[in-house]
Amino acid sequence: MSSPPQAHNFDVGTMSPAENTIKTFVELHMHIPPSASSLTLEELMTTAGVLRQASAIIEATKDALFTVRLFTPAELYVWLTRRQLTIDAYNIIRRRAAAILWQEFGGGRTER
Repeated sequence: MSSPPQAHNFDVGTMSPAENTIKTFVELHMHIPPSASSLTLEELMTTAGVLRQASAIIEATKDALFTVRLFTPAELYVWLTRRQLTIDAYNIIRRRAAAILWQEFGGGRTER
């Protein structure tokens, strides 16, 4: 029988490689207007796959900790910061995809 996770050793602040990739993506693209971005549709799709993985890891981290105990206030802050990165990445991807569609087909809005 395996022993239960050690709640006091749980490190909610350790980011996975997927999360680090998303963090770098957000830092590089957050302040570039979607219409000025050079991201291609293929790059957006690749990043969206990494984003899906990072989101799953963040949720699994929360779920694993909740089987043992609740977040401390500091852990909650760190977890919410990690989650915000995925939200920011999603918004960058969505806006750039809309800009690509605008350039390709015309019409519609690129900014929200």
